Amino acid sequence: MASPVLTRVLSALVAALFVGAVVGAFVVDEGETNLPLGEPADVDLGLGDDDEFDYEPGEDFDPPAPTDTSIPETGITPGTGTTIASGPGTTPSPTGTTRTTAGPSAPAQPATTTTTQAGPSAPPSSGVGSTSSASDPGIYTISPDGTGLYRVVPGGTGFPTWSPDGSNIAFGVPTSTPRYMIAASDGSSRITLANGQVGSAPVFSPDGARVAFALGNGNSYDLHSVSVDGSGLRRLTTRGDVSGVAWSSTGQIAFLSGGDVWTMAADGGGTRMLVDSDRAYRAVTFSPNGGRIAWYAADQVWTANADGSQPKAAADTEGRVLEWNDITWAPDGTRLAFRSGTGGVSRVRVVGFDGTNNHVAADEAQSPDWSPGGNRLAIFTAGPVREGADRVAHLELADPDRATFRQRVLDDEPDTIQSSGPRYSRDGGRLVFATGGLDRGGPNPPGS
Repeated sequence: MASPVLTRVLSALVAALFVGAVVGAFVVDEGETNLPLGEPADVDLGLGDDDEFDYEPGEDFDPPAPTDTSIPETGITPGTGTTIASGPGTTPSPTGTTRTTAGPSAPAQPATTTTTQAGPSAPPSSGVGSTSSASDPGIYTISPDGTGLYRVVPGGTGFPTWSPDGSNIAFGVPTSTPRYMIAASDGSSRITLANGQVGSAPVFSPDGARVAFALGNGNSYDLHSVSVDGSGLRRLTTRGDVSGVAWSSTGQIAFLSGGDVWTMAADGGGTRMLVDSDRAYRAVTFSPNGGRIAWYAADQVWTANADGSQPKAAADTEGRVLEWNDITWAPDGTRLAFRSGTGGVSRVRVVGFDGTNNHVAADEAQSPDWSPGGNRLAIFTAGPVREGADRVAHLELADPDRATFRQRVLDDEPDTIQSSGPRYSRDGGRLVFATGGLDRGGPNPPGS
């Protein structure tokens, strides 16, 4: 028979092994690629002129050209494009293709085309090509496995959005000459779509031919759309407080205004209130098949059928005011991922569109986007604050059903401002994100 002392020792060892096994089951699985990324930060976007645009909804117009036509510090030249031979992992532009470089609000000038060496061999001054670091401001793409980091656009930008075919990326630019722009996904060209303050993330039409967004002057923001070549800029509302825009795969446009959810046809006709909501703001998105819509209002994530019927509060954001792109639909349209949390806490939760099975998918995380396969969420982490208010932030993949899983895609680097993204391309082969730009702007929340 074992002595009492030996029995107690054996019991202690068994208990220790059991505790270790339980703790190990909840250890986050992280792989590393030693590639840097930065952290979110507020940006002073400044205020534009107080003058209202003097044209009617649905009319083509040419807003006044900006007075500052010099090259801003971001390195993006207003109204001029650059053609560069295509880089790796992207949709190449045809050799010798020239894109019109003057948008509707750029000074009249001949189209300018510059040709340099191919992607990885492009001269450093171009700011475009393969790179091992995302420490410089710009728009980047990367494979979900952490390979093929590519700088598409240099300079501070925000809310990069893939076109349906992956050939273009639309984005906002928060500089002394604020505007919306579009670039070829290989960085071979970029043009200005519209000059004005950024009031929402840009969204593409289902066929990729037009881009819609909330454009403003610092005090008033309205829904606009424009062709991807920069022609035919049209103002579709005169409400002055449009804060979020979505374009359904069925062609319907939704926007948030007056705290409510509105819809219209792509040409601006048939405007109607879809849902009489309560302080709807910024975040609005259609399910992939266009059958449902989700939006943020009064600390809740709401869902409804695309015709506005059966609205339901699906989840509580725990006090978090959601920003553009903070809600994303699963590919099958049955679930949502969204950002939540109070104070400095930020997490990504997953919930059924009907409010069932609400659970945490990733702690210390934000900006979720669902992979086309439905088995991963691309996220930015929101880790501890370092000296100087810099926050640890990585680009990672999470499992929507297993909060203990994390796969590192891109490492953080101190002093880099991560602004927005990540977003999957439709085929799931690339992620796009922005650094050094903006993570908010546009009108204030209703009732503020």
